[in-house]
Amino acid sequence: MSHYRIASELGVSQSAICRLESGDITEPKYSTGAMLIQLAGGADVLHQHGVDVTAAARLPAKLEGVANA
Repeated sequence: MSHYRIASELGVSQSAICRLESGDITEPKYSTGAMLIQLAGGADVLHQHGVDVTAAARLPAKLEGVANA
């Protein structure tokens, strides 16, 4: 899929997609990550290909207790 198509689908600039790909953006917005996962076919499809998106979305250990309170 081209950078243009991904950018169009997500409603972001092509340069943002290029920066994500190059690693210049190391912590994208949650909504951007969620839309990329959906665009890739969803978490289940990614999991079938060995990509665990749930691990990346976990809260840091110091915040887990706060979130569960």
